[in-house]
Amino acid sequence: MKNLIEDILQERSILIGSTYEEVKWYLGKEPDIINGEKWVYFVEKYFFGILTRKLHLYFRNGKVNDFYVG
Repeated sequence: MKNLIEDILQERSILIGSTYEEVKWYLGKEPDIINGEKWVYFVEKYFFGILTRKLHLYFRNGKVNDFYVG
C-alpha cells in the first residue's frame, strides 16, 4: 500500500473522479473508517501503532472529489 500512496501523490488523476467501487477495487480493501462522505485508509503505522499515516478520501455525488495523505 505504501508504493500505491507514492503513485497517488505523483499522479492525482488516479483517484479523482473514481466511484466508491473503483476505489475499493484499486486499493484492494474496504476503508478502515467511513464517516459519511469521508473515507480513511491506514497506510503505515509507526511506534507500535501509536502514530499512523492515513489516506483521506472525500467524496461528492459518489465520486472522489479530493484527498490528502497525512
